[in-house]
Amino acid sequence: MAMTKKIKTVRAVTARTSPQKESLLSMKDLRVSYGDYEALHGYSLELAPGEIHCIAGESGSGKSTILKALLGLTSYSAEVTGGSMTFAGEDVLAMSDKARRELLGDEIGLIAQNPAASFNPLRTFRRQFEETLESHGKKLDEHEVFHVFKTLGLPTDGRVLSSCPYEVSGGMCQRVAIALLMLLKPRLLLCDEVTSALDVTTQKQVADELLRLRDETGMAILLVTHNLGLAAYMADTISILLNGDCVESGPVGGHYRDGAPGVLATPSHDYTKKLLHDVADFEDDLRPRTAFETSDPTAVELSDVHKTYRVRGNDVQALKGVDLKLYQGEILGVVGESGSGKSTILRQICGMETPEVGDVHLDGKYQYIFQDAYASFDPRMTIRQSLYESIRNAAKRDGKPSQRGNRVPEYDERIRTYLEQVGLSEELLDRFPSRLSGGQCQRMAIARALVADPEVLLCDEITSALDVTAQREVVELLVRLQKELGLSIIFVSHDLALVHSFCDRILVLKSGEVVTCGDAATVIQNTEEPYTKQLLDSVLTVR
Repeated sequence: MAMTKKIKTVRAVTARTSPQKESLLSMKDLRVSYGDYEALHGYSLELAPGEIHCIAGESGSGKSTILKALLGLTSYSAEVTGGSMTFAGEDVLAMSDKARRELLGDEIGLIAQNPAASFNPLRTFRRQFEETLESHGKKLDEHEVFHVFKTLGLPTDGRVLSSCPYEVSGGMCQRVAIALLMLLKPRLLLCDEVTSALDVTTQKQVADELLRLRDETGMAILLVTHNLGLAAYMADTISILLNGDCVESGPVGGHYRDGAPGVLATPSHDYTKKLLHDVADFEDDLRPRTAFETSDPTAVELSDVHKTYRVRGNDVQALKGVDLKLYQGEILGVVGESGSGKSTILRQICGMETPEVGDVHLDGKYQYIFQDAYASFDPRMTIRQSLYESIRNAAKRDGKPSQRGNRVPEYDERIRTYLEQVGLSEELLDRFPSRLSGGQCQRMAIARALVADPEVLLCDEITSALDVTAQREVVELLVRLQKELGLSIIFVSHDLALVHSFCDRILVLKSGEVVTCGDAATVIQNTEEPYTKQLLDSVLTVR
């Protein structure tokens, strides 16, 4: 039964379109091609100082291509083949590489989707902050840095500044990258999926801080995202891209603007309507829930598990007496902020780490599906080779002989079976991971897990980097696989609405402790636990 209660947030800062009439960024009929393939078909945009414009659409629609064209980051195989682009009245396409580089930082800033790739992994954040600020004629002011850190929920004791990028989580690395751009205060900020790795509380904090910075400085923001809730909350205007075409554009509208009409409130194009349909909300019920009794058989059980890490001479308690049960045939959602211990729990279950206190019991074979599907595949191996490797490893685990060779009919038959399960074509098998879309790669990661015949799937933020359509497809796939194969699934996520839509129970973690655990409806609709309420109040919704 669909639930009727809606959970909404109150907007802290009201978006507004700048009253200034001049255009800061202008694109007219912009076209970008990769060889013979035209990825962008005549995109136009007028962005005023102080305005926030969102570009939304599924993976491969051309969103990031627009940013690359503006920054001059197109590879040797890509080029702007038509149209014009000006920034503050200057022709960007006619600029030399040196002149365009001089725009970056002072005039145009970029917060990338993968901030770890933009930092030197072996140098401290402090040193990299100093170098970046010095290159723009500024000096590091710790008081100012820690003020920005505080607004983003980062520690202000100097620990983060003294750390290297590889020593912090992906979500924390993203917040550090955002902090650096806030210190530079460019006239135009480009945000490429900046919240995809962040939990709901930090998403809200980042959105509010960007809105505050926009109001104080008049900075314009070009926001590329698949999070339509974030777009509804932040943006003044929005354009929807599909296969390189802008199918709909205009004011955002919606409940954050007192129900004003707009693209997200009253969509006109069928594709926009589909995107909005695919956004998970607290009224979605993708499967009937199962009620489990404490006497039912379990697939995974943790009892009083403690885990402590030693970080630069300090002890950090990641888990503090965690108790968890995953019943056979259950889908359990695990939610919480970054650093709450979600992924640490999965590492204890699969044996990647050993708790110093407590017991972990796993009944059956498991497979771990990672957050970054691309990074979980060997880029030098074809998809077929990676799936063969998974089958051979499973055979060794089960004490069975594994067959060698580039083509093994028995393995190919098993792979075909599971490719059909995940809705992928055999023609993808001889591609390298980089030649797959984000949704295809994540589905292939699920297929790789299935060919090993697991009873338990451990899913670690597997939908966080996907657009809303791919998210829904992956979740619907998990629901079907659980029903057909009887799998037990732990689904770790920071998307509470998505978790609620299909999980039997939800477990909420805070700072390594379980603060609540119960059936999905109770936890979402009727909880009295303060931290869970705080998480729910931070959810940015479309409706």
